[in-house]
Amino acid sequence: MAKAKICGLMRLEDIEAVNNAHPEMAGFVFADSRRQISVPTAQNFRTHLDNDIKTVGVFVEPDMKKIEQLAKDKTVSVIQIHGKQNQETVTKIQALGLQVTQVIHPGEELITKPDYVMYDGQNPGSGQLINWTQIKKPDQPVFLAGGLTPENVAKAIQAIQPDFVDVSSGVETDQQKDSAKISKFTQEAHNG
Repeated sequence: MAKAKICGLMRLEDIEAVNNAHPEMAGFVFADSRRQISVPTAQNFRTHLDNDIKTVGVFVEPDMKKIEQLAKDKTVSVIQIHGKQNQETVTKIQALGLQVTQVIHPGEELITKPDYVMYDGQNPGSGQLINWTQIKKPDQPVFLAGGLTPENVAKAIQAIQPDFVDVSSGVETDQQKDSAKISKFTQEAHNG
């Protein structure tokens, strides 16, 4: 069994699908991506999202001004950082009362002290499966991402025993979130 995070929400229909499926976390992408949304859009989404679902702001190079704004109005409670590891940045974000997820690739060494660690591929959101054999368990709770789908998530959970599983493209049809896939992924994660 693992907790689920549905990432890359772009429409109110996506929020509704997540509310119905009830994963533990939902991700808003602020990094340069086709799934990128603005701070006002994220603020609006947060008001429609079930209060029990934690929200995650996804960044490559963290924009502290944007993060401060998101922290102040409680739009997100976790910041997910892709890109270069930097303890100073992690500490600054944690000082705002937010948790930090540091994204690393299988085989890469963790050099920061985040609240969570995520293993993902070189091209997040691409749907490419990562090499599970190179994953070393850190002290922090682990997110497994990279090519997960409703069909393979149970196998991934059995193989790696992550605390969380994270999906974006794996629950899309024609580049839009698919409510049936979101529901199936969340169910498989919780049963896995």
